[in-house]
Order: sequence, then structure tokens, then C-alpha cells
Amino acid sequence: MGAAAASPVTTPPLLNVTSPASDNVTSSDNSTDNATACWNEYCYDEEQYLDAIEDHIFPNETEWFFVVLYAITFFVGLIGNSLVCFAVWRNHNMRTVTNVFIVNLAVGDFLVILLCLPPTLVQDISVTWFLGAGMCKALLFLQNTSVSVSVLTLSALAVERWYAICYPLRFKSTLSRARNIIVIIWVTAMLIALPELIVADIDPYDYPPPFKSVLLTACMPAWEDWKQSIYQIILAVVMYLAPMVLMSLTYTHIALVLWVQEIPGDSVQSGGELCDRM
Repeated sequence: MGAAAASPVTTPPLLNVTSPASDNVTSSDNSTDNATACWNEYCYDEEQYLDAIEDHIFPNETEWFFVVLYAITFFVGLIGNSLVCFAVWRNHNMRTVTNVFIVNLAVGDFLVILLCLPPTLVQDISVTWFLGAGMCKALLFLQNTSVSVSVLTLSALAVERWYAICYPLRFKSTLSRARNIIVIIWVTAMLIALPELIVADIDPYDYPPPFKSVLLTACMPAWEDWKQSIYQIILAVVMYLAPMVLMSLTYTHIALVLWVQEIPGDSVQSGGELCDRM
């Protein structure tokens, strides 16, 4: 190029005088370079590839609508359950057996809202777990524990009301007994959720090398699928089917008793009114 520039005689560009052999060499070199550069299916560089992933996980208009609904549910649920606990704590005359169970239910629901809603919303929208392996184990364990506490507390409330209404003469519930039942509920819930603490782990997305990112990382059980299926079936039976059957039977019996039998005091009151008329 320097000789051509120095000479007053102009020559055609080099690309126009290349031989077919040189064309083959050039095309083969370009294909080799393209194969090396295209490390992903879109032939993006790392910055473009990351931008594409971020665009994929960024919430759209429909997802923003659910974000707002989740936020409203989050704050209303936290405030409402906190007020229940505060009311019972502030008023000593409200510390009855039933209210102790209701407070425990409010605590369980508070934890469900606090520990389940935000991580679930972020993971469902972004398809990414951002909090690392330790928090993956801890949050899945606490989520399962809080849900189990709520379900078991509802079951205990059903049994407590069933005894109080259907067998009032046998019913001798005390605050100490209610506290012991609550301790059993929490221990049982932790034992049910224990597998989550053991097997939960993060599963990074398998990006083509050399690209690496925390995006699209999943938090999930690390054991075999058939073991997870068995665990889910056990959870469905113990935490859904059995409590549903128990509460259906107890509340059905309560409804029948209240429907068929006279409420204590009504017959006495009606008799008194009859005497007054005479």
C-alpha cells in the first residue's frame, strides 16, 4: 500500500485481483472466525447476551399488575396479623384458649406472607434465585414450616371447638394445655419441613462458556425426581387431605349438634317468659 501511494500510477484494489484460491482461504478463515465468535445460538457478544437475558426476565405489563396485587396483599396481611397479635397481647382478658390458637395462626400467616410472597413473586417473574444456597435452604424450610403451622393450627382449632360445643361436659381446655399443643404444632411443622433444609440447593443455568451469570439460577430440591414426588405426595396427604377431612367432619358434627339440639339457656329463658305472662 505504501508503494502504491508513493507511485503516481494507480492500481486496482487488492480485493478485485485476488485469485480463487485466495478466496477459498479467506472464506475458510472467516468461517473459522465465525465459529469461534459464535459461542451462543444468537452469535451475540457477552454484553448483548446479558442484555437479552435481562430483557427476558424484566416484568411485562401483566406481571407488573400482579406485582401491585402482591404488594397490597403483602402489606394488608402483615398489618392485619400484627394487629391480631397486638390486640391479644395488650388485653389480658382476651387471652383465652381460642384466642391463643388464633394468635398462633396469625403468627403462622404472618410468616407465610413475609417469607413466601416476596421470594415467590421475584422467582416467578425473573425465573431467578438471587439469594444464594444458604438462603435457599433456609427460606424453603421456613416457608414449609410456616404453612404447616397455619394448617395444623386450623386443625387444632377445629378439634378444640368440636370438644367445646359437642362435648361441653368433657371439655377441660386450659391455657397451659393450649401452649403445649402449640409447641407440638411447631415441632411437627419443623419435622415436616426438615427435608427442605437438607436437600434444597441452587441450580445455576447451564450457559454456553465462557458466559457466566446468576440470572436464571433456580432454587430447588437436589434429590432425585421420584423422591421429590414421594415427598410431595406425603405433604399433600398430611398437610391438605387429612386436615381437610378432619375439619370437614368436626364442623359438620358441630353444625348438626347446633341444628338439632336446643342452645343451652333458651328453654330456661322461654319458660321464664311463660311464667311472666301467667
